[in-house]
Amino acid sequence: MSFAVKNVLKKEINGTFKLVPQSPGRMPPHSTPAHRPQDLTVVKTVHCSTDDEEEDIMIDDETTPSNHSVSVKVKCSQKPKKDTLATKTGNEENKFLQYLELDPPLSSNKDGKSGRTPFTITKRLSKPSGSSFGFSIAWTHPPRVERVECGLPADQADLKPGDYVVFINKTNVVMMAEDDVMELIKSCGNQLSLEVYNKTTTTNRRRNQPPPRSASTPGVLSLAAAAVSQSDTTVSLQEPPRRRFHIPQVTFTSENLSGDMDSQLRWIHQLLTAEQQFVLCLQFGIGRYLLPLAERKDVLKSKEHAALFQNVQELLRTTEDTLERIIDNDWKMLARNTCKTYVKKIDQINGAYYKYCKGIIHADCVLVEKIRNSNFLELIKDPPIPDRRPDLITFIHKPLEHYRNILKCMQLIQINTEHDDEGFEALSHIVHEMQTTYRFITVESGLMEPEVDGKPLLSLNDLEARLVFTRCKPFTLNTPDRHWIFAGDLSRVEGRSVRSYWALLFSDILLFTKVSRDRVLFVTDEPLPLTSIAQTQFSVKKKDTEFRLVINNGSDTSSCHSSPAMTGCSPLFADLSGTLSRLPKNKGRVIVLRAPKAELKAVWQNLIQRQM
Repeated sequence: MSFAVKNVLKKEINGTFKLVPQSPGRMPPHSTPAHRPQDLTVVKTVHCSTDDEEEDIMIDDETTPSNHSVSVKVKCSQKPKKDTLATKTGNEENKFLQYLELDPPLSSNKDGKSGRTPFTITKRLSKPSGSSFGFSIAWTHPPRVERVECGLPADQADLKPGDYVVFINKTNVVMMAEDDVMELIKSCGNQLSLEVYNKTTTTNRRRNQPPPRSASTPGVLSLAAAAVSQSDTTVSLQEPPRRRFHIPQVTFTSENLSGDMDSQLRWIHQLLTAEQQFVLCLQFGIGRYLLPLAERKDVLKSKEHAALFQNVQELLRTTEDTLERIIDNDWKMLARNTCKTYVKKIDQINGAYYKYCKGIIHADCVLVEKIRNSNFLELIKDPPIPDRRPDLITFIHKPLEHYRNILKCMQLIQINTEHDDEGFEALSHIVHEMQTTYRFITVESGLMEPEVDGKPLLSLNDLEARLVFTRCKPFTLNTPDRHWIFAGDLSRVEGRSVRSYWALLFSDILLFTKVSRDRVLFVTDEPLPLTSIAQTQFSVKKKDTEFRLVINNGSDTSSCHSSPAMTGCSPLFADLSGTLSRLPKNKGRVIVLRAPKAELKAVWQNLIQRQM
């Protein structure tokens, strides 16, 4: 059969027409009798130059018989007009969905009311061979469910028109092309698992949750935090319910923050993004490490378990409550609501983080001992950890890193708030309280901050602003791929002399500095690339605080300028004859380091070995 395309549409078009057979389920049951012969249904895929139409297609994984199909491609005589600004921004608020990642499937998700991301609901469709799933899709980004046929698998799975399809099985399809999505659906056979997003459904689900706990005065909050901390010594073996938060245009800052956005609001969004990501990290860590290890008392005793995970469940509850109080209020008053919420909860927040971070060193000591146990290693490594999910060492240190991040965000929110603003005084109080708590956490424990007084060093920018290069070539510290992991006092043994440094561990280098009274960081040696470390030796007889880094020969040659990281005749790479005499030849040079105490050596051991 053939016909002129101009008889189908009376306007210029650019696209494809496909004629496919009418299969059972494409129309409502009452209009498709069982004895009806297979008709030909036109499925339109078209971009018109005069009208912006959404592409619409019926989902069916059957292969179209060749004798019932024809494909006609037509090009317009004119070039299609460019999309208008409204077309480009129509679904802009949903573009953040392309960055979502799947959590491990929950065995308790039998009611279909939760999903594997904070914003989606899981829908599982199953159909007999030769039939249809019974829904159609409008080709937007992300793809949107257009119609759902009554009585078919999509309807039975409670799929609704207006749902956005984010994942098909394990594949994110938000920005995927139409043909690729169709091929993906066909490859799924008769079983289809969808992660769908619906703003209305997600909001209603959140509103149906129990109301947040009432706010209290600061004094009562301190007592409440103490009471919670006492109850947290016994770990619940039930996984806490995952509370979902709908934060429009906040989840992924790089995509959602426009150039003309108010600076204060920009950093509030950054703060809420960090808090939300922290919740996801804790939820994963509790389900992956805390609960399984609590059941294996033959591998990890109750006291060791309490020392390892401390009050991390309290941190999760506190962060979830903080987010929920902000989200439940009017988004037009975001700045005021954020400030009001943190003022009410600042004592509880500081108390929870102070208790946890003071125990990080003890947790590292327990971890160093337990890593020697093969059964423990098997539990924390099997099954493999998904990409972008924390391993156990990262999970243990995450709260301290996060507290540093939210303090930095609070400082920037305060800087970008007018002094006559009604929230400025409250923000100043929040920043002061957090800075005081951070000072107690870090300086008393020997973590992250030098002993001299001054404003806290919270980011790579803060560090770089205080660097002074003396006997080495200047370099850029703040690079996109570099992350600040840890800092603390270390002494370097050079023959018979011992020199004290404030050492900083980054994701790719180890940097030794001298700190002045006004917190200027003097860099006298070139940074040590972690890739140049061939071996670490943390078991040194009769020296509980000492460890050694063996530098491979390829990175340390006789020439002082042979490697960018080894330039300059620095004493750091001097020939340590007293140490080398105890090692076999060609093993590389050795850097001998000493921590202030054995517990801090355990922290360095975990973090350095993890980075290597």
